[in-house]
Amino acid sequence: MDVRSLWIARRIAVPFVLASILTTASCNSSSPIDIDQDESADFSAYQSFAWSGDDPVAVTGQLPIPSETLQEIKSSIRREMQAKGYSYEREVADADLALTFSVGAGATIEQRIVTGFLAENSQQWEWGRQYFEYGEVGRSGPRVAYRAETTGELAVIAFDIYERRPVWRAAGQRVLGRDDLSGERDTIAEDVRRLMEGFPSR
Repeated sequence: MDVRSLWIARRIAVPFVLASILTTASCNSSSPIDIDQDESADFSAYQSFAWSGDDPVAVTGQLPIPSETLQEIKSSIRREMQAKGYSYEREVADADLALTFSVGAGATIEQRIVTGFLAENSQQWEWGRQYFEYGEVGRSGPRVAYRAETTGELAVIAFDIYERRPVWRAAGQRVLGRDDLSGERDTIAEDVRRLMEGFPSR
């Protein structure tokens, strides 16, 4: 079977996947998971799945992803699929579905305008004005504040082997806290479980 077509489809699918969002019980900031399912696909006809290739992951974002993390994500996806009643095949040619996933992490900077307390309340000040030079209070105007966040992104795509087209996709992101970045908290299995929750069971 020509598996290269699956990889081509994956490369096309990945860009719009990265705009999606993920919810987890442990995340600091949460939004609904984005799921896209082909309504014409008959999932009752699918019995087995395999990875789309030896390296079924696309790594995106600015930060490196440890190989151990990628392996844990891969194992978690496989467990979720088997828990839903699908059997795992080593060879993609022997399966009904081919799975691939993308993962990435990057820093984002949030910008917001902060109005100075002195500027907001300058007309109400009765005490202490002599300690400021003339006009000092009025010059304490709005300022720009920045906050850096690290966001993790994960997406899973399932392809129909016979028709060579994507039939299901789930994707999302969440803000990573200090415990996530330091390795003190491991929520990969839970993240994958919630991401795959909408995949049709057999």
